[in-house]
Amino acid sequence: MADFGQNYEYVGQGGELTGAEEAFVQNLAGLAYVSGDILYHNGTNLTRLAIGSASQVLTVSGGFPAWGAASGGSTTFLALTDTPSTYTGFGTYVVRVNSAATALEFVAASSVGVTDHGALTGLTDDDHTQYALLAGRSGGQIWIGGTGSGDDATIQSTSHATKGSVFLGSSSAFTFNETDGTISASLSADYTSTTVPAFEFKGAAAGELTGTGAQTFFKLSPRINQVNAGGGSYTIFAIDVTETSTDNTVPQLFDFKVGGVRKFRLFSAQENWTESTLFEVVAPATGRPSVRFTNGSTVSSQIITDASGAAAAATAWVFDMRTQVNNHVIFINQNLYNYAHGDRTDPYVYIHSRTGSGTATDQWTGFAHNTSVALWETGKGNATVKPVAGSGLDVAPNAYSGNLEAFAYKSSAFTQTITGAVASARFNQFMANTINASTAQTVTDSTTVYVSGATVAGGTGPATITNNYALWVDDGLTRLDGGVVFAGSGQSTLSNYTEGTFTPTVTLVGGVGNTTPVYSTNTGRHTRIGDQVFTDVYLTGDGGAEGAGTGRINIALPIVAGVSHPTSFFPCGYADNGATEYEIWGQISSSATTIELVYFTTLGDEVDFTGADQNNVTRIIRLKFFYEI
Repeated sequence: MADFGQNYEYVGQGGELTGAEEAFVQNLAGLAYVSGDILYHNGTNLTRLAIGSASQVLTVSGGFPAWGAASGGSTTFLALTDTPSTYTGFGTYVVRVNSAATALEFVAASSVGVTDHGALTGLTDDDHTQYALLAGRSGGQIWIGGTGSGDDATIQSTSHATKGSVFLGSSSAFTFNETDGTISASLSADYTSTTVPAFEFKGAAAGELTGTGAQTFFKLSPRINQVNAGGGSYTIFAIDVTETSTDNTVPQLFDFKVGGVRKFRLFSAQENWTESTLFEVVAPATGRPSVRFTNGSTVSSQIITDASGAAAAATAWVFDMRTQVNNHVIFINQNLYNYAHGDRTDPYVYIHSRTGSGTATDQWTGFAHNTSVALWETGKGNATVKPVAGSGLDVAPNAYSGNLEAFAYKSSAFTQTITGAVASARFNQFMANTINASTAQTVTDSTTVYVSGATVAGGTGPATITNNYALWVDDGLTRLDGGVVFAGSGQSTLSNYTEGTFTPTVTLVGGVGNTTPVYSTNTGRHTRIGDQVFTDVYLTGDGGAEGAGTGRINIALPIVAGVSHPTSFFPCGYADNGATEYEIWGQISSSATTIELVYFTTLGDEVDFTGADQNNVTRIIRLKFFYEI
């Protein structure tokens, strides 16, 4: 045995086996074992336990390992005899039989158990109520999006970029189109209920608006950007009802209530008015539409008309501008203030200025008809007709027969009371107009008042007009401070027209000792038309002492003559000495203030006047002439 240790110098001490070691090795070498056998120490030597059969388990019998049936195996797991000195890296690992059922192995705990959700048992057990059950849950379900302040709950049709629709209800009656954001609701079958509305939006007892200030329960805030330059329109809220069949009742297109009491109703046919309804509108297929206001209870309500067009009872109304707004808004206001207006016999509409209630009672205009004429009245200020730019006032009366005026201003006499001197009282005035042009332009004819012509006779009769006038002033003077243009053939201008009287001043022009004659009758009249003055002079002698001297008579003109007046004599009157009449000729020089007179004998000789010709009571001088100024 000494030589054994020499060959295996690293076994035992000093290169030799002890007796015990030698016996162990010999025992081990003498064992007959195969793959799968288990070697164990029996207290003296190593011995083997042959590999067991399938489904057997390792047990202990008599203090030694043994194989037994699985059902009758041991419940105590024996420690492995080859337990490693360290378990580093194998924390939470478990031991299992390998897939070949030939050995034990260490595996991660996460890989042990059921890995397929479909392999689990009890899937139909509804024992996870913290999760929504898609198939439905007895008693209903509550689904909440989040738990934090301001959390949202979002339902999407798909995670894909191209969205679909979100349906509510098995019939898809309520649909949200996630592509364009539209919401639609439809009934899947004919709805016959008479007590339950087809669609109802209502609040629970705890759903009150309890805050202060203006509150809104239902609001539509669409954005409209209509860029169609060719026109078009938009509708914020539209209801299109299709009547397939109706019974004998009146369809209520709109029924607005407050606390169960009707406040506003809209009908599509004739309706027997309900006195408790504040406002009702009837729009029948035939007949006249009608609107009615009430105070909510009494029969003596405010009615515009019934649907048949018959007159209905009405009380006085006040159309009140209750807020200072830029738009023209008319409010019905019966109880606040009547602006100091008394009762009217006929229906009357007042329109007041934007002034405070009760502060300015005279700032109004009104419209009415008193069974005879239409009235347009004002509380203060002038009545102004102001058409839009590019338009004018066109009075187009209906056809009529008789002696009537198509347009009459102040059909009855008008009296204006004054408390002081008035420089110029103008009851009707046409103000001068102005034509503006940004560049040089020419207006051929312009007029403040235009009369197209006299009346034209027509008809199949035909009508006959005896006296036809384009303008008729029945009485009173007509004053024209400007000129008058006669635009016919040979156009001319009449710049002035005046009438007046004057006392002719007579002087005798002759030799030394001439005296001014005296006349008992000494009158003169003149009429100026444009630059022509028509003059009439009448003189009679007073029968007193005759004037002295012989010469020509000068009579003062009412208006100074023109600067280019001719200087030749012209016949202008006659003289009568009681026995013989003589023709009088006159001469008016340029810029003259008098007309110079002579008379002619029967022989045609020019003769100066003498004192005897002038002052005899039977002497008469009569002149009629005209001259230019």
